[in-house]
Amino acid sequence: MPFVSERFVTSVKEKKSTTNADLYLNPSSLADGETVRFSPVGDASLDFYEVWGRTSEGRPKCLRFSEEPTGKELQDRAADEGVNLVDQQGNPSRLKQALAFWVWNYGTNSVQLFQAPQRSILDALAALLSDEDVAKDPGSWDLELSRTGTGMDTRYTLMLKPGRRKGAVATQVNEAWQECVAEGYNLSALLSGGDPTKSPF
Repeated sequence: MPFVSERFVTSVKEKKSTTNADLYLNPSSLADGETVRFSPVGDASLDFYEVWGRTSEGRPKCLRFSEEPTGKELQDRAADEGVNLVDQQGNPSRLKQALAFWVWNYGTNSVQLFQAPQRSILDALAALLSDEDVAKDPGSWDLELSRTGTGMDTRYTLMLKPGRRKGAVATQVNEAWQECVAEGYNLSALLSGGDPTKSPF
């Protein structure tokens, strides 16, 4: 008889594979010198504005807006949700534009949520994804994101690459994305602080 049951091992693996850390492809989580290659999936992205603050318990909380809010709208929303608009050091938080979309991460062989508020990445995405050939079918292209430096010296480079989604890889990506669609993956849930992997209904 094994020391731990197969049921226990399977349960732990399943829970580990669906943690929030596995869901997000966050540019700031890349290490200095690290590169990640991914391909857009789905048929839309979500552009929005966000600001981070702290709750009365000191926990970080993000407020997101579909349109750029006025100063009053920002303050009213923060007051409604009990958020003090300061960062960890107590400095006033800054409102940032951001973009989110689902991607296939070739490194993890999984669908993840790519979300970027970094200006250099947004500038590159705006240029690359608005190109006529790319805009027709973003999923037929890959994006390669690299990070160099740390702290205030961090630099990101984003390049367009020929797509790897052909043959068996395309089948794998399409099947994984169809599972996500069936589960109700929903980018707009980000705006209300909801879970983007759950159906709103």
